Amino acid sequence: MKQILTDSVGLMKKKYGRIITNCYNLDIFDEKEIILKEETEGFIVYVIKDSEVHRLFYFAKDESVLRGVVNIAQKTDSVIEVVTRKPEAEREMLIRAGLREYASLLRFSCTDCSKLNLFQESDILPENCHAATNGEAADIYRKLHETFDKRISHLGTLQEIYQSIERGEFYISETKEGEIVTLLQLVKEPGKLYINQVINDREKGCIHPLLKKLISEYVLSGGKYLYSWIESDNVASLKFHMKYGMKHDGTTNLIFVG
Repeated sequence: MKQILTDSVGLMKKKYGRIITNCYNLDIFDEKEIILKEETEGFIVYVIKDSEVHRLFYFAKDESVLRGVVNIAQKTDSVIEVVTRKPEAEREMLIRAGLREYASLLRFSCTDCSKLNLFQESDILPENCHAATNGEAADIYRKLHETFDKRISHLGTLQEIYQSIERGEFYISETKEGEIVTLLQLVKEPGKLYINQVINDREKGCIHPLLKKLISEYVLSGGKYLYSWIESDNVASLKFHMKYGMKHDGTTNLIFVG
């Protein structure tokens, strides 16, 4: 499917020049289930299933055909994401097309976390704070879906949670009754460390020592770049990430619905 779309988009660019799109990774169309595909003159739309959410991607010759996105988004109950360094211009264009803004995320990053000197000897990890096991996957899945809006966060399927645990991405702490009260997911990418999910339902005695320890291990392995996506109106989370030398780097993820 990726190759078919590559050819179609290539022909569109050849005919119209620069196009308008919210998709910059065509690999996703070979990785996810395709729910809908529509192609007309100067306009291509794909809807994929991402866990339990439909996400819509468009390729348009110009703004005049973008209104076609609205009906498809409503028909498929889809979410449209636009990652941009010009959020105001993109926001105005999509609102003119008839879409409704649902949320926005700010990318916070630190280009060299090796300078932070985060982990101190006084930072002691509680005994019940540990790397997650496969036996805890269902509880992690349930906790993520109880805590986060699946339209905003890419929460993953239960199978994807298992795969993340196998890669050593999840850390949790639990009460004596087995309830998850602290959850952290760190994703190692080439040259990057991504803070994907943070849940802290108790005092900060676990989450900060844990995150400091894991970032310090990343630094010792030669890592520097650290980033996360944060809801723009989540003041507590913005302040939390600022403690780790992170700040908005100018990139925004606009999330729209029909």
